[in-house]
Order: sequence, then structure tokens, then C-alpha cells
Amino acid sequence: MKKIIFFIFISFTLTLLITGCGGENEMFSQANSELTQSAIEYVNKYKEDMVYQVNEGNFSELEPYLIPNTTFYHLLRRHVNDLQQERSTLTLIEHTVSDVLVNEDAVLHVHAYEVTEKTDRRGEKTIEENNITYEMVEHNESFRIVSIMKR
Repeated sequence: MKKIIFFIFISFTLTLLITGCGGENEMFSQANSELTQSAIEYVNKYKEDMVYQVNEGNFSELEPYLIPNTTFYHLLRRHVNDLQQERSTLTLIEHTVSDVLVNEDAVLHVHAYEVTEKTDRRGEKTIEENNITYEMVEHNESFRIVSIMKR
């Protein structure tokens, strides 16, 4: 009997982990105009700074945009370091925000379209177009990026 109860408990737990806890069904609404403008300015500044830091700076200058010691933080740090070690450069061709949504927990989803050009050390250029979502939270009268997801 204990094995059956344990099996049911494990099955239930795995089902919750696999299906998630509401992420897909979260309700987002349009952010007010002030919040929208602030979020747009923030992600545009982040993207410009990210490109600059890849080309001429270092990752530590991007830290104020991020939540320290998260998976996304470490992935971005690795990505920036890899680009720098490969001696690749980035050029931001376009970065346009289309929508700023907010949920009941004050998590923002900023939808953007971006076009970047990567030039490797041999001078070969690659253009990448992405629809992305910045997941952000408000922090000390500003924001922090939780993650950036391709859509």
C-alpha cells in the first residue's frame, strides 16, 4: 500500500513539473502608457549596451540589467564571452518593440523584433532576425531582465 501511495505521489509531482505551474495560461494585459514607454526605453538601451559591450567592453557593464546569479545571467555571460573570444563583432540593424504586456504579478513581457549582423574574425557576415520576448520585473524604479526568449 505504501508503494502505491508513493507511486501516485511521484506521478502527481512529475505531472506538475512537466505541465508547469500556470506559465502558458498566464493572463497578460496591455501595460499602461507610462510603463510601456519606460520598458521600451529600457530594452532599447540594453540592446545597444549589449552590442557595445560585446564589441568593445566587458560583461560586467551588463550586470545592472540582469538578475544576478540566474541561469539566464550565466548563459548571457557565456554568450558574450564566446563572441569576444571568437573576436566576433555585432551590429544592431533594427530593434523594434511591438508590445508591452504585464501580468498580475507585475512581470512584463516586452515583444520585440531585432535584426543583428555578426561579423566573425575572417570578416564573414551573418544576419540574424528574431522575434523575441524580454521577460522583466520592476526593480528599484527601473527594471531587471529575467530572460530573453525567441518567439
